[in-house]
Amino acid sequence: ASDVYKRQAFKRNEWNKYLITCRGKKLTIEVNGVVTTDCEDGVDASGVIGIQHHGEKGATYRFRNLKIQKL
Repeated sequence: ASDVYKRQAFKRNEWNKYLITCRGKKLTIEVNGVVTTDCEDGVDASGVIGIQHHGEKGATYRFRNLKIQKL
């Protein structure tokens, strides 16, 4: 998908659905059904899971319905 299409996948001021799949070195991130990241990187292939958002200064970001499934 093009970068413009990827940016349009994010819905400002609404709930967004992320599907993050990590399988070995492969990382895939979907935002509202649009693949925004598809890469291989083994640097952080093991360790703790952290949730964060690199959002806009002063904005509040909330998370809900988090589910983790071992593959």
